[in-house]
Amino acid sequence: MKVGTDAILLGCLADVSGNAALEVGCGCGVISLMLAQRFQSLKITAIDIHKPSVEEAFENFQNSIWNGRLSVENKPLQEFSANFYDKFDAIVSNPPFFSKSLQSPNTDRTNARHATTLTYDNLILCSEKLLTPQGKLSVIIPMLEYANFQKRIAQSKLQIHRILHVFGANKENPKRAILECGFEKNPLVEKSFFLHNNSNNYSDEYLELTKDFLFLNHNK
Repeated sequence: MKVGTDAILLGCLADVSGNAALEVGCGCGVISLMLAQRFQSLKITAIDIHKPSVEEAFENFQNSIWNGRLSVENKPLQEFSANFYDKFDAIVSNPPFFSKSLQSPNTDRTNARHATTLTYDNLILCSEKLLTPQGKLSVIIPMLEYANFQKRIAQSKLQIHRILHVFGANKENPKRAILECGFEKNPLVEKSFFLHNNSNNYSDEYLELTKDFLFLNHNK
């Protein structure tokens, strides 16, 4: 699975506090690596059901300078949460998001992109069990799935604390939402983030956000 803009945004913007984090559906491990770079005392556990991705993440973790704080397991979240009894200060996920759309004939791609093996209900219910009382669940989802995710959250013990509306080339309608959820009854904070400027090059905001991770310029 290629590294995408969604993963980069979540890796840069997830607000993580505490000492222990879990990444659900880690792929090659890029979000975990970014969190390890941002938070120098954070220990991160990553999980994924796709064995080749877990092997790739393991190799990436071992070759990083943060290898002592990174681990990865080849397990679905449901199995992991049923057998794990410690708590996490943060859970981050770029989850499978196409819940109703046409599925790819490629099984690996379907499992990575469609909510067939990890539904929003699974993610939210397992997060309720695994998070500390002050812990946060941070996800990035398409705006088309926002109403569905919001409905699932409303039926849980969690609530949405923060929404970042991410705009792409279309400045009128956001394409993604980064959501931060927790148990505490905090007022909702909503903000906007623009990937591109009026010339459809990377915005100064995006260049500044990613400067510690990516080599970009205004003409890309």
